Amino acid sequence: MAARFGDRVRFDFDTRRQFDSFVQHPLRCEHQFEIPPGNYRFKLIFRTGKDRFGAIETPLAVDPVDAAQISMSAIALSHDVQPISQDAADEAVEEGRKPLIFRGNQVMIAGSDVLPRTGNAEAYFEIYEPLAAGNEPVQLTMQLRLLDAQSNQQKWDSGDINLSTLAKSGNGVIPVALKLPVATFPPGRYRAELTVRDSGGGETARSVQFQTE
Repeated sequence: MAARFGDRVRFDFDTRRQFDSFVQHPLRCEHQFEIPPGNYRFKLIFRTGKDRFGAIETPLAVDPVDAAQISMSAIALSHDVQPISQDAADEAVEEGRKPLIFRGNQVMIAGSDVLPRTGNAEAYFEIYEPLAAGNEPVQLTMQLRLLDAQSNQQKWDSGDINLSTLAKSGNGVIPVALKLPVATFPPGRYRAELTVRDSGGGETARSVQFQTE
């Protein structure tokens, strides 16, 4: 057992209509916890007050970070992006939570890898750039490719995108959120491949699979 957490949530409804409306939508559960790098098995057990329960289990990999080389976090998928004030962001940090924020908007992590072809379909990730921790300007470029997960056929290529304006001197953590152009894709399973390069010759890459419907 490397880490564990628990939570209890109570819901009260004044009318049957309120309850019926509540059960029409998924219940979002989010919890942040710290764990050392390594490969784990994540298991979550949940139950109601009437002892009806369920469980989910999935592999969990936490990669180590080399502070001397450019690297990238895992890619978080989202279909819900909302404005957030600085006060609300500061309050979340004080409570031990770190919201995913990019340019004044909070990116809410999706509960599955299914993204709608209408509305928001976004990816959030962080670049860990040791060159940005100093005072020298850093040149960063990013390339996003979308491929069919089955055939590996390329569906879209962004080309090189300049991210240099996101690198702030003295801060080696660079958040990035970008829209995935899936509106014209037919329903299916795809893979997003991200590659980031810096002016020091460093390169890092990540990928994530998702489904459109």
